[in-house]
This record gives sequence, C-alpha cells and structure tokens, in this order.
Amino acid sequence: MNAATGARIFRRVVITSILQTTPLRKHQLLQKQHVHSAAIVHSKTNIITSYWKNKLRKIAIGQTGLLLYENLVDRLDYDYFFKEYSMEDTFFSWFLITELHVYMLSLRLMQDDDIGLKLRNSVVEAMWRDTETRTKKLGSTNSSLIKSQLVLLSDQFKAALIGYDEGIMSDDTYLANSLWQRFFKMENVDPRKIEKLVHYMRQQVDDLSRVRMSEIFCDEPNIDWIRVKDLQDELKYENKI
Repeated sequence: MNAATGARIFRRVVITSILQTTPLRKHQLLQKQHVHSAAIVHSKTNIITSYWKNKLRKIAIGQTGLLLYENLVDRLDYDYFFKEYSMEDTFFSWFLITELHVYMLSLRLMQDDDIGLKLRNSVVEAMWRDTETRTKKLGSTNSSLIKSQLVLLSDQFKAALIGYDEGIMSDDTYLANSLWQRFFKMENVDPRKIEKLVHYMRQQVDDLSRVRMSEIFCDEPNIDWIRVKDLQDELKYENKI
C-alpha cells in the first residue's frame, strides 16, 4: 500500500469516526447550516440576476424612448405646420408642434400598465435633451439664461399636458379651447384652422391607440404618423358635402 492510498483510507476513517461519534442534534445542526448557506448563495444569485435584468430593461426602455422621439421629429412636416397654421418659423413654434405630438404619443404609451409610464418618461427626457441642445445653438452663451428658459418651458409643458388632457377627454369645444390657449397662444386665429387641428388630433390619437405595443417596444420602433395635409384635404371634401 502506497502513501496516497493510506492517506485516503485515513480520511475515510476520520470522517466515519466523526459521523459516528457526533451527537445527532449536532449533526442535524451541521446539516441545517449547510442548507442555510446554500439558500443564502441562491438568494444572492437571484438578487444579482434580478439587478442585471432590471438594469438591461432600463437601458432598453431608454433606448426605445429615444428612438420613438427621433421617429417623431423626423417624420413630422414642420414646414407644413408653420405654413398651414400661420406660425412663425421659430424655436418656440417648433417646440409647440413637438410638444403636441409628444403628448399624443404619451397617451398611447400610458395605455400599457407594465412599462407605459417609464417609456413615456423616456420619450419626454429625450425631448428635453434635444430641446436643451437646440437652445444652445440659438446663439446665447449665457448658461443661466438658457437654464431659466428651459425651466419656463418645463412649467409651460406641464400646464399644456393638463390642458390637453382636459380637452381630449371632453368634447371638441373644450379641445379647441385647449389648442387655442396653448398651440395658438390665444391669438386671433381663423376658427377653421382650430377645427382642422382638432380633427387631426382626434384622428391621430385614435390611430395611435391601435398600434400594438410589440411595434413600439422593439429594436426599431416605426410609427406611421398621419400626413396632416392629407387629413386636411379630407376634411375640406367632407365640408363640401
């Protein structure tokens, strides 16, 4: 018998001796400690796995929100809005148009109980990052002035959401009033233009409500926004009838 074989036999004898001489209760306690340690390891593994799942989900939501926002601003015909609604070609006019469409998109996102709120917040965050970038390109180097302008826009945006909510949940008269106060800045405007925008907004919200979440929360979200010109031509035809 060589030394290695002797060592293995010695270990078996020692282990057997310990098991045979250890009191039953102490042996049970040792087993419980082993089970408890295994449970702790399993729990920590689950916590780590859950952490990374949530982390990756948060990243995915942020990325999707950015893509949805980019899809929105890339597809909107800002020039047509400027011309059709007699808006000055300014940064604030751009913001009013963008704000209105972010609101309509938000209505659709909030229909989803799972990630709707987080996705909506991600889109809004993307809008504010873009807004801040655009304000810095206006020529002003005064950071405090830019900051104060963004704070003012933020307050107006929150008020606009409340106004649009009240309008969209009411009849067309209330919605027209909400649009006149915010989008048209309470200026003297042709009522027919407000009517057109009310019609566009109702139709766009209805179309968005039919978009499946699988088409939104994906690698390449691609929402087909209504071409406002086509809708206006349709409304003119209906009025003639």
